[in-house]
Amino acid sequence: MEGRHPRVRRTIVLIAAVVILLAATSTALALIKPEIFYHIKEKITNWRITFQTSEEADAPVFAYIEPEVPEGYEIVDEAKGNSYYYITYRNDQGDTIGYSQMIPEDATISIDSEQAKPHEETHGGHGYIVYERTEASTVIFDNGDYVFALDGNCDKRLLFRIAEKLIL
Repeated sequence: MEGRHPRVRRTIVLIAAVVILLAATSTALALIKPEIFYHIKEKITNWRITFQTSEEADAPVFAYIEPEVPEGYEIVDEAKGNSYYYITYRNDQGDTIGYSQMIPEDATISIDSEQAKPHEETHGGHGYIVYERTEASTVIFDNGDYVFALDGNCDKRLLFRIAEKLIL
């Protein structure tokens, strides 16, 4: 009976060490930037991209940033809130562009990657997450204060031209 107590103690110490290790790992994962999380989840089919800012960052007062209306397009829908701004543009051919501006704390973008995988691209020295499907493309980026998403069944280069003007 005496020989079992040290084993029980060792087992309890081992379990406590595992619990501490799991707690430290989950805390570290909470601090990982979205770009790293993006790589970890590369093999899943349903993406949920979230953006985080540090605890110390002061949240700016939400300022609506309206992009230039692309040539040949007009605004057909617009929605404004305390932490978001959405616009839908349409041209005579029926092509549409969706614009979203969000604060990082509220930015969640869901992507179904069965048709295509999101990937990273750099244009003009700025990084983008790009999701291309047969019928449309999505470009996700930030300017340091806000997260933006442009989605359209137009030429992807038009989405990047709009995005580059928003980053400046």
